[in-house]
Amino acid sequence: MQFRVGRQTISFDYTKNKNGGFSWGGAIGYQWLSWMAIEAGAFKLPTTDLSLELNSDNAPSINFNGSIKGTIYYLAGKMSHPIKDKMNLFAKAGLNYQDTSVSDDLSYGSDGIKSNDHIGPFFGVGASYSIKSNWYAKIEYDRASGQADHQSDEYAPNPNIMLAGLGYSFS
Repeated sequence: MQFRVGRQTISFDYTKNKNGGFSWGGAIGYQWLSWMAIEAGAFKLPTTDLSLELNSDNAPSINFNGSIKGTIYYLAGKMSHPIKDKMNLFAKAGLNYQDTSVSDDLSYGSDGIKSNDHIGPFFGVGASYSIKSNWYAKIEYDRASGQADHQSDEYAPNPNIMLAGLGYSFS
């Protein structure tokens, strides 16, 4: 992406992770009713490498390269409803804590993006299918709300997480 402001040209390029990436994580929960549970989990977000180049007609160009990494921890209430013999739909809502770290030139001095942490809402929906007595497969969409505070140059992503997984239910 490139745009011109006055006598300066600014180029911003995501050099990796243009279309998302793989995330991994896990969760543990306790179900006290057939339709209600509580769940705690974590996701390690993919690393995003990027570069920023500032060019001016009257000054040498400046390049910033670096990466943004993040981890999400969440605690959520989960409600489920059976729709067929072995299939359930579920929704969950709660809070997430994000720990975002910025490396290299992007965190340079007071002019860079700062590493930070953030607490915000967490939402998810999905479906599960019982494979055997205690094993199940699931597909799920989760959304963890981040923030961008441009006044203090702090950033936490707003990831949309699509996942497929296997689970085991202790009963």
